[in-house]
Amino acid sequence: MTHEQENEKWYHLSLHAWLLMSGLVLFNIGCFASPDIVDNFFRSLDIRRCPWWYFAIFLLIAAYSIKKFSSFSSRKDVDPLKSKNAKWCPRVLTVFICGVAVILVVMRVTFDVTTYFDGTTFMEPSVQPDRYPYLLHLPPGYTDFGGSRPLIVFLHGAGETNKGLDVLQHCDLWSCARDHIPAKDFPFIVVCPVTPKHGWEPVQVKRFVEQIFQDYFTRYRIDPSRVYLTGVSMGGFGTFHTACAYPEMFAAIAPVCGGGEPEQAEKLMGVPTWAFHGDADDIVPYACSADMIEAMKKTGHVEARLTTFEGGGHGIAGEVYQNSELYRWMLMHQKRQ
Repeated sequence: MTHEQENEKWYHLSLHAWLLMSGLVLFNIGCFASPDIVDNFFRSLDIRRCPWWYFAIFLLIAAYSIKKFSSFSSRKDVDPLKSKNAKWCPRVLTVFICGVAVILVVMRVTFDVTTYFDGTTFMEPSVQPDRYPYLLHLPPGYTDFGGSRPLIVFLHGAGETNKGLDVLQHCDLWSCARDHIPAKDFPFIVVCPVTPKHGWEPVQVKRFVEQIFQDYFTRYRIDPSRVYLTGVSMGGFGTFHTACAYPEMFAAIAPVCGGGEPEQAEKLMGVPTWAFHGDADDIVPYACSADMIEAMKKTGHVEARLTTFEGGGHGIAGEVYQNSELYRWMLMHQKRQ
């Protein structure tokens, strides 16, 4: 192999390294633009989920590059300073190392600050018939630095059944809260599933929450001790029924215009509950919530409360979810480990 051929090989090594890093950059842009197209395997390549192996790749490439350059520079049969092509070796090495470092830093800062800082909403259409499609909202000021985040699961009412994510994003919890709750009072990640049929099945809601943890526990660092369940109308019933079936899953619940089965009230003994209902509701009678909360209190439940909207009808959800006190109350409760 001639000296010119070895110099050419060194240049090609640097070019391949640049192509590799460019591919990683493009891949991460794709992960941000369309996260729903990335399955569990490819999500492990996302810098937001596992950033450190990118730095490991950089170190391996840099070490190999330095080794190759040192091997060439130590040759006794050629003076690297007098070779026309050899003078490019230190330049390429310097540019390569600096370029990779800059790319990694820019990617890290860009994804942390601009991707999530303003509160991002992802639409996750279902690819399996037994799974709910859902919206996922990241809170204002979110970055993937810092501590773990609490999670609110919102169950919609009958009017949004099988209507799709476009409809839901105009009437879910986040649409009510985002312009009314200060960022400091809303650290929650919010997920809002859509059910294709009338009624929420507790076992399906349980599977959905487990799916969220499987997909996003590491990526967004969800706090498993601070998972809250709330819902409106049909979703209020779903909140009561799901919490009765799986009380260990939720740190607190907040059913709105819903109701439950008073004979199951004892199952909610360890679940702090704050219900809301209008006493003039002509769709779901006020007694549905009142009877449930009363039954809970009779079992000795000390954290069961009902807020009555005097003269309020069935459309009180906006007022409920625009109240910062609700979210402060949620954050006061954690699941017992």
